[in-house]
Amino acid sequence: MHALHQSRQRSLWNCLLALPTLSPLQAVYSWNPSLAKLSAALVECNAEHAVDVIHVEHLRGARYGLYLKSRFPDTPVVWDSVDCISYLFKQASDQSRSGLEN
Repeated sequence: MHALHQSRQRSLWNCLLALPTLSPLQAVYSWNPSLAKLSAALVECNAEHAVDVIHVEHLRGARYGLYLKSRFPDTPVVWDSVDCISYLFKQASDQSRSGLEN
């Protein structure tokens, strides 16, 4: 497993850039070009153990899947959206103590 720090400023900048587009904010929130490049390098360097499939989970990983698919068009990408994001947001809203109306 590899992880890179994602600053709050980077996530906010990603969302700001996406506002005038049709991209969902959840899909751009976690985008980190360095992590995308690292992911591609890991797929490339696996020559002796070829990658059979790229597995992406959650909407926040969808952009990484698209990036990797553009780099490795012959490798299948499976997007596994296991969560119902709208239901998770509803739960968070119901449990919020902010005092804002649901």
